[in-house]
Amino acid sequence: LDQNPEPQRLYPGQKIDVFLITLGQRNGIVPGIVYMWYVDMSIILNSPFKTSNHCEVYNIPARPEFGAYKSFLSTEQAFNTLEDILKPLYINITVLSCPLGFTMNNVSLACGCNELLQGEDFICNITDVSISGAKWVGSLPSGSIGIVKDCPFEYCNISKTINLTYLDLQCKYNRSGVLCGQCQGNQSMMLGSSQCTSACSNTYLLLIIPFVVMGAALVGFLLACDFTVANGTINIFILYAFVIKLNAYLFFSPSCNPVMKILSVFIAWLNLDLGIETCFYEHMESIGKVWLQFAFSIYVSAIIGAIVLAGRISSKMSRLCRYRIVPVIATLILLFYSKMLRTVLIIFSFAHMDISIDGYKLIWTYDGSKEYLVHKDHIGLFILGLLVTAFFIVPYTLLLLLTPYLMKLSHWRVFSWINMIKPLIDCHEAPFKDRYRFWTGAMLFYRIALVISSAYVSQQPELILFMIIIVHSGIVFSGFAVYKSWIISATETTLHVNIIINSMAIYFLNLADRDFPSEFHIGYCIPSTISMGVSFICFLGILLYNISKPLVSWIKMKIGGIKYFQVNTNVVPEHNEDGDEEYREPLMNV
Repeated sequence: LDQNPEPQRLYPGQKIDVFLITLGQRNGIVPGIVYMWYVDMSIILNSPFKTSNHCEVYNIPARPEFGAYKSFLSTEQAFNTLEDILKPLYINITVLSCPLGFTMNNVSLACGCNELLQGEDFICNITDVSISGAKWVGSLPSGSIGIVKDCPFEYCNISKTINLTYLDLQCKYNRSGVLCGQCQGNQSMMLGSSQCTSACSNTYLLLIIPFVVMGAALVGFLLACDFTVANGTINIFILYAFVIKLNAYLFFSPSCNPVMKILSVFIAWLNLDLGIETCFYEHMESIGKVWLQFAFSIYVSAIIGAIVLAGRISSKMSRLCRYRIVPVIATLILLFYSKMLRTVLIIFSFAHMDISIDGYKLIWTYDGSKEYLVHKDHIGLFILGLLVTAFFIVPYTLLLLLTPYLMKLSHWRVFSWINMIKPLIDCHEAPFKDRYRFWTGAMLFYRIALVISSAYVSQQPELILFMIIIVHSGIVFSGFAVYKSWIISATETTLHVNIIINSMAIYFLNLADRDFPSEFHIGYCIPSTISMGVSFICFLGILLYNISKPLVSWIKMKIGGIKYFQVNTNVVPEHNEDGDEEYREPLMNV
């Protein structure tokens, strides 16, 4: 070699490769013994290396005990004679302190896993300064290292080998930060997906206009099609969409195929979500997306309040909406319930971060940069979540679950308030047989149990899938015919079986794939696409059935030449003193 290598900066345990040959006095290639010496030529740093007649690779390890030093390679003859023609090959080496996530092993004199990473199934490779393990690991502003065992989102990439110098490699969709809860640079989060983009601007706030129209259109759709909980046609679809959306990282990814992307919009709409990927305003963060979860629901509630108020003022509006507005309100409350339950889960979710210096701290799962119940933004959300849980979710669940017993106590003064909301309760009970009037409440209780399970065992998806399979199998094989209408009962059974088959398919794929759910492969798309496609076809069928009922009744009256009495779908049976059924329509003073 006619020149020395560039100065090297190495971590303890790293090596540099030097390609060399030994030359004789006549510049011919001859075998020789090569030594690596410390700068004062008093210490041999490595075992002698014997060269051959072709170029060899000589591994020079960093020696941390010398710090910054100069080493040289030479043959024994060169060292003895110090002839210019055989002068040594000098290499300047600076040994650095172990990088973030590594610590010095005093036995091997090489950087190994930090104490915090030891025993956590991490593999630390100082050669390329990489760490691999199924957990999120990263650096904090304090200079310490943090580990979070749980990052159950489709935008996390924690199963991959990472370099702590490039922490964003643990994130997808242009995300960054602790638990990938932020966007890179000045990018903004998008509605309808987990993507971050730099293309957002405040001009997108004009989307408020179509959002306002969509809210009014939803109320109009429910009124026009009578697609409400009072006839039971929408109940099972709301439950199905809730189960799929809550565990979306298990069941589907919109990027699978175009069909899945369309069907995911169908699932999103049944959860009062946008379902379409779009910007909303510049620099939107996770905290802003959560606040927006409340906005649309509050707006729809305001529409209902306006209709009720209009009914009190206008007799024409009162006659128009008299028999349908209460079922629509009950339906919107059920949709609102499912959305608020998922939102409260987001607000209350936290992760335990182990820290190499400070011990540990709790962080908000959806944005790890915000300490749980310490950061002011999260405190505000937490208070709102508590209010929604205490004054809506828990009372509403208990009310519908215990209604059959509470109604028997309604003559007591302390329970007289039940009579004020009886029309609303009747809408939920109307499609069920008398002994199953608690069924809506039972399904609400199941939603809560599923949310709690999703929060605590998110890194064990097989347990969540097992729970879903057991509950829905129990409903199917118990033989409960809870609905009066055989068509509604058949639809519900079909969707329960649909969920069971889809969950079992994902369950067995999970057992066969160690990377699941961190990587959603194309194989997972097939069962979910079929499942969501079947549910969408059932939805269209029930919608057509609901719309066609008035037309069929009119045709029967015309063809039969007799007066045909159609029982209103909102009629709720009650038993008179003789035990016979009589019918009462849920009314609201509008």
